[in-house]
Amino acid sequence: MTSTRNLLSDRNDQGVTARIRYAALPWRISNDGRLEIMLVGSRCGSSWTVPADAMPHASSPSRSAERAAFQEAGVIGRIGAEPIGSYRIPPPAETSGDPSQITVFGVYVLGTLANWKEERRRRRRWWRLEEAHGAVEEPALAALLRSLIAHSSKTRCGVEPDTTYSLASDRIRASASLQLSSSFDDDSRR
Repeated sequence: MTSTRNLLSDRNDQGVTARIRYAALPWRISNDGRLEIMLVGSRCGSSWTVPADAMPHASSPSRSAERAAFQEAGVIGRIGAEPIGSYRIPPPAETSGDPSQITVFGVYVLGTLANWKEERRRRRRWWRLEEAHGAVEEPALAALLRSLIAHSSKTRCGVEPDTTYSLASDRIRASASLQLSSSFDDDSRR
């Protein structure tokens, strides 16, 4: 019998299997025109990370990432159609599980909920992009955030929120054609 875990995995060139996960990088432009991203506290509480769907349920990778942002951070926004990057993390030291391959999608934040599904287990915080990479413990995620910093210096952020942003040199996008999803399953609204 094939488990769901095996159906949601991928092998790299060396034959190592990795669990496939999808994550969201919520972002906004602050009042002073700077790019800010939202990180969430890990379930252990000591480190910061991006909202990621541990068990993808949605119809597409971007929808899975959008669901993670909604459940773990209470974020409502527009998800980018294309990923902004990916990173791989090893399995936790105390397990013999597979590493995870995490694909990250940008989410332009339209609003945040006062109460959300994981509010008792997770905290959320806005960070300037330049500071966020120092807050995460996972080296591969920090490297992804640093790569966004390198590309964001050419970004024009002084535009109105309802126009198209070109963030991190074409790697984070929220375009007018993106739709706010509203068909989360009933469980995600509790």
